[in-house]
Amino acid sequence: MFDNFDPFLENYFLDANGVVYTGILLDTLRPPENEFFQRYLPADEKPVSKKTLQMPTLHTVWGPDAFSLADFWAYENCGMTTGAYLNALCSALRTPGCDTPEIRKRAKRTFDAQQYIFRIGSQWEYGFFPKIWGNRFSYQTSTDQMLYTIHSMHNYYPFASPEDQAEITRLIPAMADFWMKRNYILTYYNRENMVWPPLRFPSFLMMAWKYSGEEKYRKEALRILEENKNHIAEHLVEEHWAEPHILIHSADAVTMDTMNIEMMTDFAPLPEPYRQLLLDGLKKVWLQRKKTLCSDGFYWINMLYDLKTGIATPQKSGCPRSGWSTMIVRAGLEISRLIPEFYPEAKEAAELVLSSLKPEEMYYYHPDDAEQLEPHLRYKTRFLSGDAIANRQWAYYLLQEMEAGKNGSKASAANT
Repeated sequence: MFDNFDPFLENYFLDANGVVYTGILLDTLRPPENEFFQRYLPADEKPVSKKTLQMPTLHTVWGPDAFSLADFWAYENCGMTTGAYLNALCSALRTPGCDTPEIRKRAKRTFDAQQYIFRIGSQWEYGFFPKIWGNRFSYQTSTDQMLYTIHSMHNYYPFASPEDQAEITRLIPAMADFWMKRNYILTYYNRENMVWPPLRFPSFLMMAWKYSGEEKYRKEALRILEENKNHIAEHLVEEHWAEPHILIHSADAVTMDTMNIEMMTDFAPLPEPYRQLLLDGLKKVWLQRKKTLCSDGFYWINMLYDLKTGIATPQKSGCPRSGWSTMIVRAGLEISRLIPEFYPEAKEAAELVLSSLKPEEMYYYHPDDAEQLEPHLRYKTRFLSGDAIANRQWAYYLLQEMEAGKNGSKASAANT
């Protein structure tokens, strides 16, 4: 049996509201403070980077320097990390022997942490799920923050109180409405009025249809899919991509595609032929992105990829290893529920990562690979990642859930 990292996560990665930090420092096991950046950034870099955080004042209620890098790194991905941890706990709740009063308490607290973020976002609009840099309101969000949140609220729904179930039923359509009424355009950092990738949204709309029953959401999801069906799945590397072909940030890519497609083919199923089209794309994404896993349990964030031979090679620079391998193997297990033929290899990959990495090795970027990064980026090797550990726990509980279901099916067959 693999080690359970829940105690480490609970002790070091939670803020006072149960939100899972994006990053904590290797040295202190605490969120970063501004002094850290003064120490690790080169002398000509300011502790507050306008390149990272500045946005047009028109779209914000804060000046360009209102958030520090410490504010940013503690909470940048907290929607993803908190959603991943809730999904982990929901897998535990579905697994005989793991469903305990303590797990139920943690799941409720983690759901409440999501509601805390929603309340902050309601300063703008009900259903807005913001990036709460510095544990306060901003006009920033991203589709992956909302994706993890919708996915985990759906999984938590069977275990939620009637009051929380009612809130989930209201929130998921409100999150879809947030994007739909803006025609999927929203400023992102300095990219004013950015048109977001269209394939991010059919899953939101199908879930809104599931929880509201309103056909307009399903109709809109089918419209977007029909207009973009030649590009499914979103992160599939194909011949028409510009050379060189690169498997870049595969952890984000495969997890987004997996959750989006799972919500459209399992949670709120689409009609054929869209369902099969999505699953075929997801199969190809997995076969590509699993190549980024390392034998030591980490993964390479950037790899050159030869489409003809299928060979992936780490780039000579700008290619550190990362503990986000946990995201890849968690996605592999999810994919194998949709495509059962992949289960043996997904299980093997998950077992490698679960057995290889320690809690104190949940690196954002591996410290031994600092030379792969530009000097002003090397401070990123000093972080332990909330994404890495929350997805690690999701893979940990999901593998137990799937093995229990597999063994349960065998037992049922033997008794018939």
